Amino acid sequence: MISDNHISNKITVITVCYNAVNLIEDTIKSVLAQTYSNIEYIIIDGGSTDGTRDIIEKYSTRLAKYISEPDSGIYDAMNKGVKYASGDYINFMNAGDVFFDKDAITRIFGGGPYDETLVYGDTLEKSDKGYAFRKASRIAPMPACHQSMFVATEEMRRHPFDTTFKVFADRDFLRKLYDRGCTERYIPSIVSIFDVSGISNSAVYKYWFYLEIRRAHGISSVSRMKYVKYVISKYLNIHVFARIPWIVGLWNKEYSRSLAEKKANQPRPLADFNPAV
Repeated sequence: MISDNHISNKITVITVCYNAVNLIEDTIKSVLAQTYSNIEYIIIDGGSTDGTRDIIEKYSTRLAKYISEPDSGIYDAMNKGVKYASGDYINFMNAGDVFFDKDAITRIFGGGPYDETLVYGDTLEKSDKGYAFRKASRIAPMPACHQSMFVATEEMRRHPFDTTFKVFADRDFLRKLYDRGCTERYIPSIVSIFDVSGISNSAVYKYWFYLEIRRAHGISSVSRMKYVKYVISKYLNIHVFARIPWIVGLWNKEYSRSLAEKKANQPRPLADFNPAV
């Protein structure tokens, strides 16, 4: 159960970063601008050498905790941040991502206090084409990206991220969380803006992610030939069959539905979106 000692839930926002000099300040300003008063902010830097630390130190008096030291990767840094958290819930807002606006947390927790294990809202995905709305969904491996989720601190302490995963640990955490029978609350409001133009769209990342999904579910490592077939299938879906709608339906009904959703939600300017949906 979440502590009821607060009139409102205390939220710990954790930012992990490494050599993010061009990204970190927007993220920091987004967190510090929140109108919700019961927040603590923790930054875990991996020992940056590009000027990131200089930017963080400008705001050090407004941080609950700031550490800059080498770590073993993003999930190791996130676990480290959890150890210092004193809030009821934890949100990870990593370098390059921001809250939708200054009232994002207020809209989520203003109706509290809550005692669910998981509280989450919706997301805007930012790309070079604009912004696209992504409604939270339990159909996906995660109901929302971690920038739009708030997880009970005590749950994260008992079950930290598995750092043997390099890119799949957050989804592995959520999968196991649901297996344990967690309680959850969805608030129909945009929480964060998530930049999808980074490493997660690279072929190497996707291959690594694909292998780790298989390992998480006890499936033996995929052969190179099977992965080549997987890549060819994705290429055909996106660049060939997507141009001929009736073939899409024959080729892959699930992809056809996904394509229809994306077509209905083309990237738009940020000003087109209202926070409450």
